[in-house]
Amino acid sequence: MMRAAVLLALPLLTAASERPPLLGISHVAVQVSDLAKARVFYGGVLGFSERSPAVPHAAIFVVNDRQRLIVRDGLPPSRDERFIDVAFEVEPGMGAWLESRAIKVEPAVNDADAGGRRIAVVDPDGHAIHFVERAVPNRVPLPDRRISKRILHAGLTIKSSDGADRFYKEALGFSEIWRGGRPTGTINWINMRVPDGTDYLEYMLYPNAPPDRRQLGSAHHVALLVPDIQQALEAIRTRTKPGDPNHRATPNIGVNNRWQLNVFDPDGTRVELMEPWTVRNTNEPLKFWSSGVLEFWSSGVLKFVGLGFGVRGPEFGFGGPCGSADGPRTREPRTENREPRTLELQNTRTSEPLFKPSASSSLRGGTALH
Repeated sequence: MMRAAVLLALPLLTAASERPPLLGISHVAVQVSDLAKARVFYGGVLGFSERSPAVPHAAIFVVNDRQRLIVRDGLPPSRDERFIDVAFEVEPGMGAWLESRAIKVEPAVNDADAGGRRIAVVDPDGHAIHFVERAVPNRVPLPDRRISKRILHAGLTIKSSDGADRFYKEALGFSEIWRGGRPTGTINWINMRVPDGTDYLEYMLYPNAPPDRRQLGSAHHVALLVPDIQQALEAIRTRTKPGDPNHRATPNIGVNNRWQLNVFDPDGTRVELMEPWTVRNTNEPLKFWSSGVLEFWSSGVLKFVGLGFGVRGPEFGFGGPCGSADGPRTREPRTENREPRTLELQNTRTSEPLFKPSASSSLRGGTALH
């Protein structure tokens, strides 16, 4: 009899002994005071279409086949908090996994707004975190006016990174991919990647006083990936009027060295638009290794003509690595096993050399080119 009981318990132990895959951000839910005005922002300015059929007191905007933005009405004037929850997509078994780590889990429910079966927990900072087992992919309605096709990350206020790590890192398997802040040497933000995908959560550190309403609206944010910040800027300005603060939004290069553009919904919740690649840090020189020639286009693009080109230094923003004007700029340039060679930079419009190697100025031995 005892042996049978042990055998029956084995599947339960096995199910809780390995964390189910946690794939990425499923949705971000925010609350607003005026749903009609919110629809103008999320649907009109950002270009997301609503999922049908419509539901009372909410608008569900489809970002892609796996992600959505959920906007609910009913925000009281006195409430500073506008974030409702952040949800992550998981495979079955997450409830048992969390309970095996002494984390209280609300009973699972079928949630049509979330797109599947979900469970809910509260993180160490009091934020509602949901885990969704997606039933069917989202259908992206037409016409497609989306300014972005992906939620890259969501930001949450964190008092202690150590406390947050015990939940996100130790229990859920998130891993740190970047940290930074202002001024230099300060740590204000920590990016934590999901264990089975590339979306991430951003710790917005407030170790001392809690944020005020304005700070909270900026800290609790959603970041949307855009391929071209200039195109995003032009879309925002086309879809807003001159009196709208978002019409006057200006891109900037963040501490993470990426182009960013911040816009805000009518209740002050920030939506960050971000390019996926970094721009060149002009304070650090590039170093070239090659057996061919680089050409300088009149547009300001360096193009490689030949084989075996490598770059050492920060990733740069004038075209893709390895000289491609339209290649993926996130790929690490290859520099291993490359012998330094002499290069010549030439203006292809005039055929005049921009840099002519000489005995004293050739790019040998990894000489820096500014």
